[in-house]
Amino acid sequence: MSENTLGAKDQIELIFNVAPMGLMLLNEDQEIITANRALLTCLGYEEDELKHTCLIDYCHPLDREPLEKVLRRTGLQEAHTGSAVVRFLAKSGHYIWVELSVGNNLTGQAFQGNSVVVVHKELWKLSVRSARS
Repeated sequence: MSENTLGAKDQIELIFNVAPMGLMLLNEDQEIITANRALLTCLGYEEDELKHTCLIDYCHPLDREPLEKVLRRTGLQEAHTGSAVVRFLAKSGHYIWVELSVGNNLTGQAFQGNSVVVVHKELWKLSVRSARS
């Protein structure tokens, strides 16, 4: 199948899978539905380890409130986006500072009722010990 004959859903999946920034799709309970390879590589998890887990559970305790606020705000308002800089716990045990954006009510059946989280960039890693200091 050539790129010209790809349907809209196939095009979205292709973009999702090859994007250089981390992407994840969340349901309305902030559970991870899927994540792309860039995000999995950044955090060191396999997709099965993240699927159906709550995004908030991977967030540093001091960053949970700001992330929850962004998620809540985007969930309540139509076609809203928000952003935050938070620490996520990687499988290695390190916290990784990331800049992210959250968008909801995006067009297309693939996104209906879901939020998309875009991790724009990994800012830096901290060990769990130094993150508590």
